[in-house]
Amino acid sequence: MFLLKQDWACQFGGLLLTAFIGTKLVWNPDWPIQRHDALFLFAVGTQVLSLWAKLENWVSLAKLGSWYLLLTWRL
Repeated sequence: MFLLKQDWACQFGGLLLTAFIGTKLVWNPDWPIQRHDALFLFAVGTQVLSLWAKLENWVSLAKLGSWYLLLTWRL
């Protein structure tokens, strides 16, 4: 299971990198959704998929969420 989780981590990064490059090349500013919103939805969707496939657990998701909140906190 550890190797499968490591593989998923590499695939997640690769998928996001592919999404960043792909949207940069083909994105049209006139589309109804902004590029960064679509990238955010893609990242959340892949996380939901990893939870569904049991490659991610709720504890690590809570850690990731708290890390995000701490990094985006504005004083």
